[in-house]
Amino acid sequence: MCREGVDPVAVKVAVRQAQERLSCERTHISQWSAFTTNHKMEKVAARLKRCEELLMEVERLLEENVGELAHMTVGPDPGVSITKI
Repeated sequence: MCREGVDPVAVKVAVRQAQERLSCERTHISQWSAFTTNHKMEKVAARLKRCEELLMEVERLLEENVGELAHMTVGPDPGVSITKI
């Protein structure tokens, strides 16, 4: 990959896939958090809830990266002119 140069599309796809996997895991953690809450396991439920919140933050950061990578693939803004040296 380095020899041919960096392909922002490939990176964007990989980051987006990671984001989707984390979203699925966050859903699972949320379900276990609800389960442990219902079964009076407060400390476990609280930690799982914290994990869920952290995963939401990671998903948000990955989404920002996906957006930036998508912008890189589009190219410069239409109002910008590039002068070659």
